[in-house]
Amino acid sequence: MHKLKAVFLIIFLFFNVQCVHAFDENGHRVIAQIALSYLSSDAKKRLSVIFGEDYQQLFLEAPDYIAIKEQNLDSKWMKNLHYVFFNAEDESFDPQTHCPHNQCSVAAVLESKVVLQKAKYSTTQKRQALRYLVYFIGDIHMPMNNGFLVDRSGNKIQLQKNDLSYVSLNWAWNKGLMIEKDQKWFALSGQYRKSIDREQIQLWSEQVEPAQWAIESHLLAKDFGYRLAQNKRYDSVFIKEAMPVFDLQLKKAAIRLATMLNQLYSAID
Repeated sequence: MHKLKAVFLIIFLFFNVQCVHAFDENGHRVIAQIALSYLSSDAKKRLSVIFGEDYQQLFLEAPDYIAIKEQNLDSKWMKNLHYVFFNAEDESFDPQTHCPHNQCSVAAVLESKVVLQKAKYSTTQKRQALRYLVYFIGDIHMPMNNGFLVDRSGNKIQLQKNDLSYVSLNWAWNKGLMIEKDQKWFALSGQYRKSIDREQIQLWSEQVEPAQWAIESHLLAKDFGYRLAQNKRYDSVFIKEAMPVFDLQLKKAAIRLATMLNQLYSAID
């Protein structure tokens, strides 16, 4: 019996650990697809010159690229790039505290931006950097990727579903809510695109610092993520309250991704 329990525990941990790192892959594709429609003509020209006409594909393949990289046993350090871990008393972002050894989503975005901006890097390196930028901007905007260190951003908090199975709080936000959409990613991106107004674009475009995005998401994690986990249930009540925040963060990530690229390439001669 003890051996049987051990086997079930191993299986449980395996399937929960595999799915907790980031937005559902389709969530990242939604962000990428929306961002493409907000790129300036200058940015599109520059991207086309550097990467060829398939630069749009680099956006959409970012989730698969990251997944393949992480399957490499030598790339375990990459798992830290999905997160910024905060302590309860933290009110600002400190690189040494929240991004040790440059292993956090903020560093992943900033370093990718440098590679894209500097002429000394090869096209191969720039292609990788573009995929990283697209992907990890999405991660910064997921509230529960910016939770508390003590519970590994909700990975150690278990919620019970209606079928009596358990998922982590991080999984609920990163995977579960997108599953609840039950839509193709390209259809969902079109719906989001139509719902974004000019005031939102202007507001979201004004904040271009990844560290501030992380703080913003951390506050959402405290105000919504952890609060909704208090009853230890992943149910219709949780989904109904979390979904508007989830929707907003995907759209916000897309606009900020486009804004960063528009500013980056407009500044290059």
